[in-house]
Amino acid sequence: MVSDKPGKGFIMAREDPLLSHGLTSTGQYDPSVFIDIENGDAPYIIFGAPRWMNADGYYIARLNDDMISLAESPKKIK
Repeated sequence: MVSDKPGKGFIMAREDPLLSHGLTSTGQYDPSVFIDIENGDAPYIIFGAPRWMNADGYYIARLNDDMISLAESPKKIK
């Protein structure tokens, strides 16, 4: 969802999910955006679930500047 006003006027930014089912071997839980200010303000999305939930861990992927599309395939965080 995107908006040009705080708290209202939201519209769908995409027709499909950014993190589609089956993209990785874990669920796409708890996505969070990280801005790498030491690398030219590069945006990344981090998502996943802990192993105690029988998940495969966490993944990270760089976002394009539009922040609604992936610039790379997700990589597992070790």
